[in-house]
Amino acid sequence: MNFLNAVITIFFFFVSTGVHAQTELRLLAVGNSMTWHPPSKALDWAGNWGMAASKQENDYAHVLEQLVKTANPTSAVRLYPRNMSDFEKNPATFDLQRFSFADAFKPTHIIVYLGDNVHAPQYAAFSFAYINALNRLTLNASAKLYCVSTWWVDSTVDATIAAGCKLKGGTYVDISMLSKKPGLKADAGDFKNQGVAMHPSDVGMKEIASAIFEKLK
Repeated sequence: MNFLNAVITIFFFFVSTGVHAQTELRLLAVGNSMTWHPPSKALDWAGNWGMAASKQENDYAHVLEQLVKTANPTSAVRLYPRNMSDFEKNPATFDLQRFSFADAFKPTHIIVYLGDNVHAPQYAAFSFAYINALNRLTLNASAKLYCVSTWWVDSTVDATIAAGCKLKGGTYVDISMLSKKPGLKADAGDFKNQGVAMHPSDVGMKEIASAIFEKLK
């Protein structure tokens, strides 16, 4: 076999096996401390991942990433977690251009997990701002959208999330019952700070990831 024939043979091998057309799934996880929180001495939190998972691979975003990888063995999977809790705390004044990171990442799937830091005085502002946030995140992306309810269960905020998600043609993921189950909060004594301990344990993180994955798959 001469060199030209060898090249042609290799080319058709890649075409027939689909190696050349490997897909890439890009998961953009936009949330709060559940999604990612840097180390904080004030909170006695040394992690650099979703609070209060024991290690990075155990937070919900990374568990979800692994579930997607397992279900799509021929696809490359990239995860981009972002903490945008400022949006929850200041929905009326938040600059939506801060969501422009979605443009460069070009996600195939967007998971929006925002709402746990919204309190009653901010309900109206959050209701207006949430749909605008979804509009900005999906502005330059033809991604599938998933909107997760609150962990600390706020029915008013959850109603806003569900309505906004439906309006954008996304999929609502209801996790409102999870935090009520024994063992799903990180309150077994591993964390001194009560706020950290109210976050999901490794088991809780896995349950959140599974709930999202059930909708995503």
